[in-house]
Amino acid sequence: MTQTLFPCPHCGAKYPFKKVLIGRNVRCTKCRNAFALQKTGIAIKVEPRGPTQPEQSDQEDQEAPATARVQADADLSLNEVKQKAQERIKKQELLKQKLSDTLSNAAMSALEAEVEKELSDEKKTKKKTQIKKERGTEIIRTNQSQLDHKRNQNFLYIVSACIGALVIGILVVLLRAETPQELAISIYAQDPPYDTKDKPESVDHYRSLMWYAQIPNKKPQVVIVDLENSSMEGEPETYYSDLSDELNKFKSLSRMYKQISWKATSKEFNQFHGIKELSQEERLQRELQKQLALQPGMEAKNPDEAAPIIQKRIVPDLWISKGQEETARSLWWNKQLKLQDEESLKNHLLKDGITVILSSELESILSKKAVNKEVATFVSRIFLGKTDNKGSFAWQDRMLDGSMPVNFTFQKFSGTRGTHMRARGAKVFKRAGLHYSGTLVKCEELDPDWRIFEFTVD
Repeated sequence: MTQTLFPCPHCGAKYPFKKVLIGRNVRCTKCRNAFALQKTGIAIKVEPRGPTQPEQSDQEDQEAPATARVQADADLSLNEVKQKAQERIKKQELLKQKLSDTLSNAAMSALEAEVEKELSDEKKTKKKTQIKKERGTEIIRTNQSQLDHKRNQNFLYIVSACIGALVIGILVVLLRAETPQELAISIYAQDPPYDTKDKPESVDHYRSLMWYAQIPNKKPQVVIVDLENSSMEGEPETYYSDLSDELNKFKSLSRMYKQISWKATSKEFNQFHGIKELSQEERLQRELQKQLALQPGMEAKNPDEAAPIIQKRIVPDLWISKGQEETARSLWWNKQLKLQDEESLKNHLLKDGITVILSSELESILSKKAVNKEVATFVSRIFLGKTDNKGSFAWQDRMLDGSMPVNFTFQKFSGTRGTHMRARGAKVFKRAGLHYSGTLVKCEELDPDWRIFEFTVD
């Protein structure tokens, strides 16, 4: 079947027509201009809303359409889960109203029946009284006193029963109602779509419901499911902290992170790391073999087979002034053998007049202005981290476009017998029966709902 194509309205580049792109702003991988696809299959130009994003690597341009589809699927899944949760809340409200109406009707019916019974008893009593008047006033007084006592006693029984039933009904409804924090955990704890269960995609599903923030070159956040006996710890803590001045500094910078690999002879390696120069045989036996054994993908079964080459890798993650990216890249390669870590790379670039800020420094920069460490950690993690498993930095883009967070609410929670999920290859590995704790965060400028920020395993 021939696939329908549509052209970019800016440069004419062809793209396949897919429903997931309808109504969304998409950036052309060729000319980097934005357009929106209509239902008719015609793409229209979209004016940029803010400063253009820095040019990404060729690999990121190729992954952009896939990223849009994965993010769209994650948003659709999240909207379906939220809709189910809202329907459940509506059902609870209807149940509460129905129970209250039922109890009120029952109480009114009982009171009406008692009034009718009392009127009937009064009529009978009057007849008996008239008959017994001749027998003496003492008998009449005694019967009237007994009747009043019985009537008062019955009325108290009815009122007590109605009040008790009403209290029990209210307690039942209140016990079943969920707080917004508990609702967020319930939404997260629901099973993933059937076709992704026990597959690596299920881990991505749970991360889409969290403030997923995997910082480049760092391990992703822990994913815990089967949240048994989860309970809130203390009351929510709300903070106001305006960090816009610190984050606005990054609008004039471009983010760069890329693995740098270089090779050196064993002698250069020893000199670089301050290792005493040894004879050829001693070096192979004591140092070279040990270092080669630590390098991934390199084997050294014995000193004679060990090549006198050592590979060094660093993966810098830093921000550089816009317009100085190419200069910085050329300096990386010209000074490879002198690079030991990000700090040394930063020092070399600063000496050449290039403005540099390391991503690892962001949390300490924010800590100087934030009201506490929790706020600085949260903002730095989501600013630097990815929002999905394909490398999207949506939170970072939103902040730099003007959605600066200022209101933060944190809620601690914990539970027993959680299950730790990890995706490896085509399988999901689980470790169950763990005590866990976590943090819920609500940041209204970015998302009005509560979300799980992170888990920790005891």
